[in-house]
Amino acid sequence: MLKNKTNPVWFRVVILWSGLNMLVSASLGSIWLLDWTNRPFDLLATVLHELGHALACILTGGQVIEIGLGNYGEGVTRCLGGARFIYGQAGYLAVPLVSALVLRVLRRGADARLLLVTMGVLVGLTELCFFKDRVSNSWGSLLAAALVFTGLRCGPDTGRLVVKLVVVELLVNCAEDFVVLARYATGLFGSHVTDAAVLAEMTGLPAGFYCALWILLSLAILAVVPGALTPARHKARAPGLPAEPLLVAWRDRRPAAAAVPAADTGDEDKGCLAA
Repeated sequence: MLKNKTNPVWFRVVILWSGLNMLVSASLGSIWLLDWTNRPFDLLATVLHELGHALACILTGGQVIEIGLGNYGEGVTRCLGGARFIYGQAGYLAVPLVSALVLRVLRRGADARLLLVTMGVLVGLTELCFFKDRVSNSWGSLLAAALVFTGLRCGPDTGRLVVKLVVVELLVNCAEDFVVLARYATGLFGSHVTDAAVLAEMTGLPAGFYCALWILLSLAILAVVPGALTPARHKARAPGLPAEPLLVAWRDRRPAAAAVPAADTGDEDKGCLAA
């Protein structure tokens, strides 16, 4: 079981810096120094995006050749066989789905540190199974080690803060990807190979249609997953019943007198009170 730990000052500074980085990047755009400090979140979003393609390919009978990561957060999944129409759409839906599920599990009282370790193990397994080149393996190892190290070293409150920060960063990254995808779909920023462009070439429908569809599906996922964004609701107790902590304390009570039986010394006068 993970132990409660106090968080060092440097750890709190890193969390504060990440939060400020997210706000500045969202308001002022890309800045070189902030862009590099924000790189781990971009890479995590890319891993989830490409893993969505890979799992959908496998579930539709295909085979994943490899997953590649770039130095700037870009990624590619090479598949053989499978339903291309299905796994081509799974990437942009994977990030909001994972974010909603993490929020749901966190609101149900799960240990945030265990969630961080689980995400690190997931990234590590993805690296072992699908990463083939040196750049992808390097980024995958660093990202997995960072998540596991954070989950093992931080305290419970800071763990919850880190998980929420990661989820917010993932959702911000997802929104930025949709903005970029919409720009390429309209043709105002030239042509670029995107998932929407590939499906548009395959089906004849415009790339903007798939961009709008994935945005609506992402919003639907965040709204439908119970407890992801809605406030927690507590069941009303019947009048006259004590609160739940009192019930637990009453159930686990220990009689003080009968807790330890008196030793038999053979002297019956030992239990008498002195006058």
